[in-house]
Amino acid sequence: MAAAGMERPLIYVLEFFAEDIENENCPRLRIKHRAKTLALAEQHARAEIKNVTVGDKKACGCLIKDQLGKLMREVRADSGQA
Repeated sequence: MAAAGMERPLIYVLEFFAEDIENENCPRLRIKHRAKTLALAEQHARAEIKNVTVGDKKACGCLIKDQLGKLMREVRADSGQA
């Protein structure tokens, strides 16, 4: 059992995409990211999205999923909203 204040970071899957996410054939870049909270994982995705290219296109969004693939949050490059 972890001591108080010694929370282990969770692993989130950041799935960056460059086209309409509804397109099943849309190229995606998946990376694992350790963060203590979903908010910190979202902050990391927002910071990285402007530097990520998927295929030959700049990423326009990122899906944040848990390790089992459940969608937790969607982040768009063109908006401050999730």
